[in-house]
Amino acid sequence: MIKFEGINMSDCLVNETLTALKKRLVNQEIEVQGERGFLYKVEFEFNPPASDSKIREFEKNNNITLPVDYKQFLLMHNGAVLFEPWFGGGFELHSLWRIIDSKLEGMPEEWFPIGYQDGGQLFIDTSVANENYLIWLDSSILEDAKYLNMNFEAWLDRFVVAQGAKFWEWE
Repeated sequence: MIKFEGINMSDCLVNETLTALKKRLVNQEIEVQGERGFLYKVEFEFNPPASDSKIREFEKNNNITLPVDYKQFLLMHNGAVLFEPWFGGGFELHSLWRIIDSKLEGMPEEWFPIGYQDGGQLFIDTSVANENYLIWLDSSILEDAKYLNMNFEAWLDRFVVAQGAKFWEWE
């Protein structure tokens, strides 16, 4: 059992979501129904886990504390590509090194990009003290940033249930 600073992975929604998803995959693929009834196959790529020492080093070097649920993901997979159709456009969840590499100039220091899809980025706002720390930015204009009012484990669970659709943009 993986543990990090008291994190028990068996009690983790991130673990439950990814374990159930992986059980459905055949050769890292699954067929999904997208919006407007479009059926297509998508692929998944899961990186090896980050070690607890690498996560601590990342936090120390960047003077931040990552949210516990996001650390749970990193302990399972230090990055992943989810719902990648053959024509591109899957959601990339960044590895620790890619987070720093993906930081945009002019973004607030406390925003850390953890994912990317179709030009939009998913950020963790490390200055937020509650569980609603995720931000979606579909451009490079700060005023377009949208707080998603959820944490990473809720986002991941809903993203899988929505079969890779940007559910946060639904009306």
